[in-house]
Amino acid sequence: VCSSDLGRIFEWGMGGSTVFFRRHARSVVSVEHARSWFEAAQGQIDALPRRAAHFLEPFLPHSRRSQLVLLEPVADAGEQEFVSGARKMEGLSFKPYVQFIDRYPYDFFDLVAVDGRARMACCRRGAAKVKPGGFLMLDNSDYLRYQPELERFHDSLGNRWTRTDFLGPGAFSAVFGWRTTIWQRLH
Repeated sequence: VCSSDLGRIFEWGMGGSTVFFRRHARSVVSVEHARSWFEAAQGQIDALPRRAAHFLEPFLPHSRRSQLVLLEPVADAGEQEFVSGARKMEGLSFKPYVQFIDRYPYDFFDLVAVDGRARMACCRRGAAKVKPGGFLMLDNSDYLRYQPELERFHDSLGNRWTRTDFLGPGAFSAVFGWRTTIWQRLH
């Protein structure tokens, strides 16, 4: 894999994917909501070889740009779009976290990965930032709390996107294993 083969990536929710993406993508923007997880992941990422952790100005073509962002939740202001369905997150809003992607142009990212909080709001915002031929990925798309909104979201994409669901082994799942849904934006 050439270092720029994966292009530009935006992800909500840091983890093992962040390390992989930073090794293989042209640029990665990773947004995390949990300080302890952010600090642990940042320690692993800082241990990567120096060439995988360059910080350059945004939007430079063919640059090795990486950005790690911590945006902790705030008190819920009654905007249902930005809440998490997880019980331990009740009363919190992820509005700044979800809206961080708004600072990037439309059709900019090759991949937008959603594996954090307020996932359906992230999907809606992220879809506009995926360039033609690019991908939007929703991890754990099997969670029951996502199903009604997930189908409405998929229908809203219309025939401009193709959808593929992948099922694999995983714990804490509503079905056998975890499901990841990937949409590809058609040209």
